[in-house]
Amino acid sequence: MKPFDLGQILQNTPANGLIQLPPGEYEGSWVINRPMQLIGSGYSTVLWQGKGPVLNIQSPDVKISNLSIEVTSENNSVALELASTLPDLPQFEKVRVLGKIMGHLEWDSWTFPLVINLGKIQGKSNLERTFGLPSVPVTVRSSMTGLMAEVAQSSLGQKSLKLVLDKDVLHPGVLLDGLLEIEMGGIHTLVRITGEVYTNAPTVASHRAGDVQVSEGSDVFAPMASKNSRSKQSILIEAFQPTAGTASPVFPKNTASQASQPKETLTCDNLLEKAEKAEQVKEFELAEHLLKQALSMRSADPIIHQVLARFYERHNNLAQAIIHWVFLKESMPDNLEGIVCLAKCFNKTNQFADSITLLETTLRLPMAKKNVEIFQILAFAYKNDDRIGEAIWALEQALEVKEDKKLTLLLRSWKKMSGNWEMEAS
Repeated sequence: MKPFDLGQILQNTPANGLIQLPPGEYEGSWVINRPMQLIGSGYSTVLWQGKGPVLNIQSPDVKISNLSIEVTSENNSVALELASTLPDLPQFEKVRVLGKIMGHLEWDSWTFPLVINLGKIQGKSNLERTFGLPSVPVTVRSSMTGLMAEVAQSSLGQKSLKLVLDKDVLHPGVLLDGLLEIEMGGIHTLVRITGEVYTNAPTVASHRAGDVQVSEGSDVFAPMASKNSRSKQSILIEAFQPTAGTASPVFPKNTASQASQPKETLTCDNLLEKAEKAEQVKEFELAEHLLKQALSMRSADPIIHQVLARFYERHNNLAQAIIHWVFLKESMPDNLEGIVCLAKCFNKTNQFADSITLLETTLRLPMAKKNVEIFQILAFAYKNDDRIGEAIWALEQALEVKEDKKLTLLLRSWKKMSGNWEMEAS
């Protein structure tokens, strides 16, 4: 399939036109200078670039929906730029932005970190943090059990986000790791909350509300990373002041004497292990982000693509599964397991012609001709593509490799359906 040239499409789209983007990652920087709708296929449609802005909106009456906009550079973090002359904000619906939004007075160059690393937290002490928010409508949802997040508004109309952790679950030796989803006027952002609980954590002077510090050399990665150039920037809040609230650990650490040990370095294998644990406790978004981060570290590793493909299959995101199975097929063209999985995904998404092309090509490999499953999948692809004669041939080939009662009955049924039925001697 020829990749979309989004810049050319934007230039050729008339005023009030509609652009629909399939799933995929689109690298570049684009300007929208006329009224139009830009609609993706969910957060798997990603507009990204190392340096922002990724998307610059200079026209009123623009609607953006069902996609992600991400900037990956630490030096220029503007993901979305809105012309200051716009009379109203563009209409956003289910748009995820990772990076700064700037240009329009209502946003006022506001940004929120991809990661909030709470650092070393005093065990058995309540913890509260407050951050500034823009003036647009805001809702917050925490997927981390026990983390309380609420939006407060001052008498002057200034909004802030308050995070509260409960001392009853802040046991020494616990590693906090969870997600916070913030929705602002149709724009979503995911923030990862991390921290380590110690018996005696160092005390530092408190920051003002909304102030954060960049932790240089931090080994906590941004959860949405999926490109080699994705930022490893994290935000460290060094201070803590005991107050009331709720919190919950996700992954316990097995080591003793936590206060004397250095912070864990997240290797690719660590991320894969954490992703598996996150999926086990049904933290599916966190698991996905950890897998994407592992991919950013070893983007050419077919094994990681295989892990991601299987993850997306388990969660019925077949479009994303296909992307990673295709990579595996291109990297390891003789890997029959990956080919079979890709063909199954094609069949499940009604892409029967693609399945047939893939399997017919694969049958040129001598070992493929001994694989019953390949002939079975090919038979069903033929049948659903209204090629019943070839479907019958594929089933016959499968039965030559290995006898199977169910396939034999199915073959008889298909022959009868096609008028090719021959009565066997009793």
